[in-house]
Amino acid sequence: MAIEKIYDKLFKEFELYEIKFITDCLRGDEDNRTNKEILIEAIKDIVSEIENYDDTDDLAHEWADSNTEIYTTEVFRIYSKNAYYSVFADDARQEFGTDDDIVKDLQAGIYLALRRFAEFVINTYQELKEEGEDEDE
Repeated sequence: MAIEKIYDKLFKEFELYEIKFITDCLRGDEDNRTNKEILIEAIKDIVSEIENYDDTDDLAHEWADSNTEIYTTEVFRIYSKNAYYSVFADDARQEFGTDDDIVKDLQAGIYLALRRFAEFVINTYQELKEEGEDEDE
């Protein structure tokens, strides 16, 4: 129940291009899952780990870091899907500073978008838990 509510709330809190970028970051090259399947799996991944962390900021960081693409060709594949995705690298440059290596700036954009997503999932789950709606699907 909480997973679907988090998924539904995602579309109220994030712009569609942000959601699409997140799914593109999490989608493998030959991944046939739907965007919904990708997002639901990611939400379940994050929620299943919440109880294992005293500091949920650590969870958001570690989840985003472990899902940030490290291979240059894959980074370019993600950003090539939509020219507007460059806004994520711009956001990362503002938050972390500019790197001499453009690939690192692009990776930082992926990391930042995924971290924001993880923080949203964690915060929404905790709100639902406080409201007594934390039961699994």
